[in-house]
Amino acid sequence: MTAVFDFITVGGGTAGCLLAARLAASKKKPSVLLVEMGGENDDVADRIPYERFLTAFKTPKMELGYQTTPQAALGGKQIPYARGKGLGGTSAINFTSYTRGPAADYDRWAELVGDEDWGWMRSKERFKKIECFRGSVPELLARYAKPDLDSYGKDGFMKISPPSQWEPETQIVMDALTELGHPINLDQNTGNPIGVAIGISSSSSGIRTTSSSAYLISKELLNLTIWTNSTVSKILFEGKRAVGVETLNGRTASARLEIILCAGAFDTSKLLLLSGIGPADELSALNIKVHHDLPGVGKGLQDHCSVCLTELMSRSFSERVAFELSPEKVEEAYKQWQIDRTGPLSFYYGSNVSALIKDSSWFDMEEFKQLPVEEQRFLRNATVPMYEMVVGGPLVPPTIHQFNTKEDGFLSNIVILMNPQSRGSVTLASANPGDSPLIDVGYMTHPYDRRSLIESVRRAMQLPKTRRLAPYWKGHINVPGSEGDEDIWTFIQENLSPVWHANGTVKMGKPDDKSACVDSKLRVRGLESLRVADMSVCPKTVNNHAQSTAYLIGEFAAEKIIEDYGLEWRNG
Repeated sequence: MTAVFDFITVGGGTAGCLLAARLAASKKKPSVLLVEMGGENDDVADRIPYERFLTAFKTPKMELGYQTTPQAALGGKQIPYARGKGLGGTSAINFTSYTRGPAADYDRWAELVGDEDWGWMRSKERFKKIECFRGSVPELLARYAKPDLDSYGKDGFMKISPPSQWEPETQIVMDALTELGHPINLDQNTGNPIGVAIGISSSSSGIRTTSSSAYLISKELLNLTIWTNSTVSKILFEGKRAVGVETLNGRTASARLEIILCAGAFDTSKLLLLSGIGPADELSALNIKVHHDLPGVGKGLQDHCSVCLTELMSRSFSERVAFELSPEKVEEAYKQWQIDRTGPLSFYYGSNVSALIKDSSWFDMEEFKQLPVEEQRFLRNATVPMYEMVVGGPLVPPTIHQFNTKEDGFLSNIVILMNPQSRGSVTLASANPGDSPLIDVGYMTHPYDRRSLIESVRRAMQLPKTRRLAPYWKGHINVPGSEGDEDIWTFIQENLSPVWHANGTVKMGKPDDKSACVDSKLRVRGLESLRVADMSVCPKTVNNHAQSTAYLIGEFAAEKIIEDYGLEWRNG
């Protein structure tokens, strides 16, 4: 028997949980079904801040296990690509960085789609509706960080905060970065992220915030039904109108008003293609009946990518290794966290430093001059960074090092390429809904990306040579063999990793953009009662860590749907 609802939201990830809860909480109380392929993810032990960099790799039940196709520019290697599974989606396994990105990025987004509603001023107001900013920076550290409290929301559901306690190496790193000429930025989330800043994270009071923990806890949402462990295999249509969904196990549900896809850049594309929506020639080749020829589905995949440089330091720089090599201290810390959410597990790895770098010398690169004029204009904007250094994090894959002595420390410097020009795709491996999609991220296939990342790594290699860090340095763990182009490029090929900000595969665009799949209100072109509200709609990669943008898209969708159907918005 088919269950009937007003709205069906497919995907209980970052945007999906927010959207489903917002619709259900509207004053008209429509019936809402949220369908999620994974489980409930309700174990509080999976939300320990100390494990923010480990959850994606140590908790298989919360991760889809995807990997890329062989990457042509990286010697044909395939790269694991973490995607969240279960309620909360990738917000439950990400690194918890909360950065909004430059104002210029959102204004460019609005320009690309022909709708000022996506510009910075409106986006900033939506961010404030999402956010619940908590915590403060001690006065003694005010020269390093001073969040603009008026810039953040305080009454939203998404709890964010600066670190509750700063690790000693944090100030050393910030001083070293300023020694290289990068200014301190007291708050990177005001629209100008350029400079050195302490990270704001999606955690508060010693526990990670996920979209499910933020939005699905209200006991008032009796009109919200959640199906977990249910993979949607097909969208059902009557003519051009989306009317329902079918799951892998044969369960069906119908929607009186709309179906909204929030399954992410990979799985939203996959579901559309399985449902006969996409490039007609690709679908026909797999014997999938073409329901609607939409050439852009699965195309234009964008993502940030990174490499991690790691240095061996002395214990006087960091106590992390000594802590982790002491089973007694670790056990005591876990017991303390379970009691009151305090102690080392609440702040170790919590005070990472983010340096978003603007370098005008990039404009003289031949690869920059070959970019389209409009892209050059955008990249010249004073608030748009070339690359980011995230310093003070963990030893991330593929870096491997076994510490044998408590007298060691380490310095991790993740170098992230901003404004990627390379493009990839998401296609079907077969017509079998149980098969993973083919994910070609296309890393480093554009000359600008290759040149930019080489230059970024070369500059990052100067950090341990600074007067502030040199006294603690003991040797290299994983860095290029030299500062020459060839050695750096070899290092990149061997060490490049996703930053897991996949977007753009169901791109938003103007009516005359033939590659666009949805309009600026998120409605799928040429179809009725079907929207997409996740990172797949981005017309460009925002220069931030993507969860804030995913929340923004969910908030935008809720606002428009509530308005379109007269559901009446409920504040808070």
